Amino acid sequence: MRQHLPSSKHNRNIFYENDTKSFKINTDGDSIDWAYSDYWDNTVKSGSQAVSGGTVLLTVNPGKKGWFKLVITAKQNGNVIASQETSFAVVSNFDLSQVADSHFSVQTHAARTDLIAQDPAALLPIAKKMGVKYVRDALRWEYIEDTTKGVYNFKDKPFLENFMSGVKANDLKPYITLALYNNLYDEGNAPTSVEARTAFANYGKQVLAQYPQIGQVEIWNEPDIPTFGKGLTTEAEKADFYFNLLKASYEQIHPDYPNVKITGFVFGDQGSDSFLESLYQKGALNYLSEYSFHAYPKNPEDIVTDINRHRNIMKKYNNNQTIPMNLSETGFTNYNFTEHVQANYVARRIVTALANGIQKISIYNLQNKSTDPKDFEGTYGLIRNPGDAKGAYVPKPAFSAYATMTRELTGADFQTTENVASGIYVHKFHKEMEDIRVMYAPTGATSSYIPMAALMSRISWGIRKRIRRRMVMCDCGWMRTRFMSRVGWKLPISKRFQRPLPIRSLYTMVTTREAIRKSTELVERLPINGWRLPYSKAMTAAYRELLRIRRAHPPNGRRLSSSPDVIE
Repeated sequence: MRQHLPSSKHNRNIFYENDTKSFKINTDGDSIDWAYSDYWDNTVKSGSQAVSGGTVLLTVNPGKKGWFKLVITAKQNGNVIASQETSFAVVSNFDLSQVADSHFSVQTHAARTDLIAQDPAALLPIAKKMGVKYVRDALRWEYIEDTTKGVYNFKDKPFLENFMSGVKANDLKPYITLALYNNLYDEGNAPTSVEARTAFANYGKQVLAQYPQIGQVEIWNEPDIPTFGKGLTTEAEKADFYFNLLKASYEQIHPDYPNVKITGFVFGDQGSDSFLESLYQKGALNYLSEYSFHAYPKNPEDIVTDINRHRNIMKKYNNNQTIPMNLSETGFTNYNFTEHVQANYVARRIVTALANGIQKISIYNLQNKSTDPKDFEGTYGLIRNPGDAKGAYVPKPAFSAYATMTRELTGADFQTTENVASGIYVHKFHKEMEDIRVMYAPTGATSSYIPMAALMSRISWGIRKRIRRRMVMCDCGWMRTRFMSRVGWKLPISKRFQRPLPIRSLYTMVTTREAIRKSTELVERLPINGWRLPYSKAMTAAYRELLRIRRAHPPNGRRLSSSPDVIE
């Protein structure tokens, strides 16, 4: 059996909620059985269809947003002849054209022609559906000043134009790395000579002149790593090289393009503190607008250690002040983690970084570089490789996890981290007239419990102006409170509400339209509308919150998905 996925109307099995979600199935069988399940492997729907002329059109309707695994089994005269597994995602509508700026970026390799080159026509619409505003990629020096010194060739490089025009057409913004080597200078090594540094800066100016939509550039990539320090051996040599290149680039680019953010350091995870400090001692902070670094700790929350390392060294050399910091590479490979854990960790990494002062975060990588599930470098992707047996460019669970975060936190600013209970993370954000809390418990159901009394002790009531309060929980499991769903319920406090609440550690979302001075109630919003109950002095604060939640949502309001990856 061969599947053509998806239908030509949509991007690679990724559907907006109002799209028709169809798959064209090609098979030699006379019928198919189909079933699709959610993130937790709970079957959502299943069925059978007859095949006519070797083709059948399967239309699915999960009735919720999220990530889903679809299995098609082809039969002939009742006997199984083939089976195919793929996946699809359903995300809410999101108008990226109305987003001027964002915390969110993703890495592609779509502006190149080598063995890992990717297709911008396929990837950029997917990035748009995911909801990131920025795409990080490199417009390489060797491609542009390629045959003759001082001659810059853009016309014969359609892959550059295809990438840049695709970024613009999909309402994205480019976050461009200026790099790397050029065989015309310094024998193709890191540009250390005055001539090579000057040529590099001129190439940067040419890129900005050719593509005026570029608003931010990084100078080089990971100067501490041997791959990007060709011809250099010691950290002292690398520090001298990078400082001189950054200084030359800034001094030549900034006067002509003062509105372009020049981002420096772009540090990997192999350089020592002394390497960083030597750059500060040389005066590197005078030659950049923003700071960026890369980090890949295995535990999502351990990114705090890396952030603090970079921040503290910066403050040491900058009168205890910081400048905007970007985490321009981070992510999780399926070599170390399952795809489901990857989704969990991506969401936690994002919110932890934002809660600790990161301005932009770029997840590495949008697309798998490899079809080998055990390839370390090749399986960082949020979507599959075009040669993958499960389908070209189809979403992994982490795609939906990131799509959730972009929709909930685009335009939101971090406010504070609240101390609710041991093992529970609560990060509060604010957007326009609403507060948003991202909450999760990494340790899971077997070891994390919150007594209701502890929750109630942290709830201070006092109705303010009508705004929206939201809680978002991430991909580690659902919190279940199993409150009754009958209309007309009125109960005083009871043993039902005093039992500990098990946390299966995932993010859930609760939205209310009335302001509460402070609420850390952990509940799942049931899709019940229209409750009308008298208040009772005996009602607990938590119970009243449930009533408020139900009254706040009209039938056509936002619904809580049962998927951990798209909780909207």
